[in-house]
Amino acid sequence: AAVTPVSGMRPPAPAAPPASPPPAPEPTVLASDAPTRYRSGEPATTVRPRRRRRRRRIVLAVVLIALAAAAAWAVYAYLFAPGSTVPRVVGERRADATKAVRGEGLRPVLHYIWVDKYAEGSVARQVPRGGASVEDGIKVDLWVSRGPLHIPSPDLTGLAASVARSRLEAESLNSKSRKAASETTPKGQIFRQKPAAGATVQRGDTVTFWVSSGPPKSFVPDVVGLSQGDAQAQLEDAGFVVSTDYVAGWGSIPGDVVGQDPVAGSPGRVGDEVVIEVAVF
Repeated sequence: AAVTPVSGMRPPAPAAPPASPPPAPEPTVLASDAPTRYRSGEPATTVRPRRRRRRRRIVLAVVLIALAAAAAWAVYAYLFAPGSTVPRVVGERRADATKAVRGEGLRPVLHYIWVDKYAEGSVARQVPRGGASVEDGIKVDLWVSRGPLHIPSPDLTGLAASVARSRLEAESLNSKSRKAASETTPKGQIFRQKPAAGATVQRGDTVTFWVSSGPPKSFVPDVVGLSQGDAQAQLEDAGFVVSTDYVAGWGSIPGDVVGQDPVAGSPGRVGDEVVIEVAVF
């Protein structure tokens, strides 16, 4: 029989359709099961690109760390590491050079030399060289110029022997004196020298000078070609003092006189010196 709805009441809702089953979960791909190489027709997975990006990040991080470490070491070595740099002081004045060396925590040691290239009081050489890296506190040898190595021979004309020796010694030159007669130079004064005045000499060279013994009273005999003994006897008989220099006299009989100073016929006085040169070969 038909059911008559009651006035004011809603009709019942239709029955809900049966629920559909939940979708099956997608299979999880493990890294160990993931393909390591793409094959034609196979779908590409996202595992390999992620590993590549991770590897790049690791390499970049290692490079950045290495660069930072190198920069830190450079700053430390420049500002804080022990050691000093030897300053370049060749050509500098002695006071400025020693101040610069001490300013680097080093110890200057001075030496003095004759040198032509650098002015007196300037540094001519240094060891260690400028710019070298060394330990703190080590010595730095500095050679300071005393003046030129080569100079003109001083003029000794008219000086007494003692004054001439002092002047030569002041120039770091050696001296050798001889006596000889002179018709024009008073007794006791120098009238001749070798090397001549103004000639270039080197520090340490010997300058020989002749001191006047007064006007001549005799003449030097010729003894070249005589034996050493005969020459010495003849000169001493004439009142001269004999000195001997030995030389390489090639072509002469060993022991013969091959030269003399003063030469034969030169004026002289008793007690003057005559140098004979005797061959040794």
